Amino acid sequence: MSQEINKHVARAIVELAIFLEFSGGDALNPDAAMQGLEQLASTLQMMDLESKSSLCSRCKRAGPGYP
Repeated sequence: MSQEINKHVARAIVELAIFLEFSGGDALNPDAAMQGLEQLASTLQMMDLESKSSLCSRCKRAGPGYP
């Protein structure tokens, strides 16, 4: 996967995780949000070590852009 795509995929994952974690119960069922986070984590855990490392680095770089 190209570096530019990696950057956008990492940002999308961060934004989805933030949405699922911090959306209020009026916007999203809390149980559904938790299930979504667990599924996301399960899928990401299937990545090989090099890909996980690359994704972690990308997420860390994306993180400071969020309050």
